[in-house]
Amino acid sequence: MLILEDIQAGYGSVVALRGVSIRVEDGEMVGLIGPNGAGKTTVISTIAGLLKPMRGQIRFAGQELVGRSPEDIVRMGIGMVPEGRRIFPGLTVGENLRLGAAIRRDHSEIRRDIGEMCQRFPVLGRRFHSGAGKLSGGEQQQLAIARALMCRPRLLMLDEPSLGLAPTLVETMFDLIVGLREAGVTILLVEQNVAKTLEIVDRAYLLGLGQIVAEGPPRELADIVDIQRAYLGGKPD
Repeated sequence: MLILEDIQAGYGSVVALRGVSIRVEDGEMVGLIGPNGAGKTTVISTIAGLLKPMRGQIRFAGQELVGRSPEDIVRMGIGMVPEGRRIFPGLTVGENLRLGAAIRRDHSEIRRDIGEMCQRFPVLGRRFHSGAGKLSGGEQQQLAIARALMCRPRLLMLDEPSLGLAPTLVETMFDLIVGLREAGVTILLVEQNVAKTLEIVDRAYLLGLGQIVAEGPPRELADIVDIQRAYLGGKPD
């Protein structure tokens, strides 16, 4: 479904990704793990069209993404939940959900999908007319995910969904992500919580200093690389 080949990207003269290649198959949940500064968010931003790569190809469902606008990429079926949630706190929950469907014109289906989001995330239904800024961190993360789902993505990219959540809510958030996968959503999960990520994904890539250090099924990945050392900046043997 999604293929990145030899991606080099960065900011000005700073190169953040050096020859990154990953793939996500239809129906998979793939994890992208690594320390702060490894380039995880840069990968997501490049896929989403927010950053143009200096080199390499990105194909989604057989179509090239490089050079397309972020809006076009959403229309092609890629949804994104950015790091920090980035909801609109001055708007209501309902207004945030409607914004997630801004690229759509099927108004009756949009209303149906809003109802489905309120069933899938009951707190959003209860707080539908409340200001989004009044939600707790965990509730705002649910809103950010629901908003991304409103564009009916074929692939959902989640950037650090557990970041900033209280420890008691982290487990709930991972359960929610598993539920999305069980509902048939293809997911690229970017996370610093290595242990929890390796519990739920089908495959994972370990990113270190802009390069893929290791990849494979979670158990195999844990066998071939010292995750803790790599996560803290070391290199595999």
